[in-house]
Amino acid sequence: MIVWITGQPGAGKTVIANRSSEALTRGRDPKKVAIIDGDSLRELMPNPGYDETGRRQNIDRAQAIAAYMDTVVDYDVVFVSLVAPYRDQRDKFKKEHDVLEVYVHTNETRGRENFHVEDYEPPKKDFLDVDTGEESEQQSASRVHRAVAATTSGARVAHPSEARRGRTRSGNDSRRVPGSIKSAQRERGPRDNPGQVRGRGRDADNS
Repeated sequence: MIVWITGQPGAGKTVIANRSSEALTRGRDPKKVAIIDGDSLRELMPNPGYDETGRRQNIDRAQAIAAYMDTVVDYDVVFVSLVAPYRDQRDKFKKEHDVLEVYVHTNETRGRENFHVEDYEPPKKDFLDVDTGEESEQQSASRVHRAVAATTSGARVAHPSEARRGRTRSGNDSRRVPGSIKSAQRERGPRDNPGQVRGRGRDADNS
């Protein structure tokens, strides 16, 4: 499955993706996990444009890579940490693939406000709402991890109407994929170390 983490820069998307992936690669049933980060994607495929055309192009690329890794490379979970401000692109992708959309946001001032996308469109349905101003990053990551684990294990996931308002809405080697987009293929065993993703601090991406 694909976990698409969307939200403004500074909300905590990258941290949540990293911590959630770490949790999934451990335990009794470790998963094969990959993370696609917005900054890493722009380093791999230079795209200086931050207008709508440039952003949509970057999102299209991220979606194509995520779909390939999910279906062809056969990762258990592919995290995508990207602002992805346009709802129509995200909704279309959700219809075509097995996607859990996670909307990360906060009202706290975190020094990234000058990078916010003015025309960002929050999701309206079928998404997991994560307010990192109300809970710690670890708590947020734990909720994402639980939602993913329940889905990948075939367990029932609560319908949006059953959750608290603003919540759910409807290998030991670390391998590189090109251009700093890292993946972690887990091996069963006690010495597993989670895969890491290089970034430039909290949510540097404003793709």
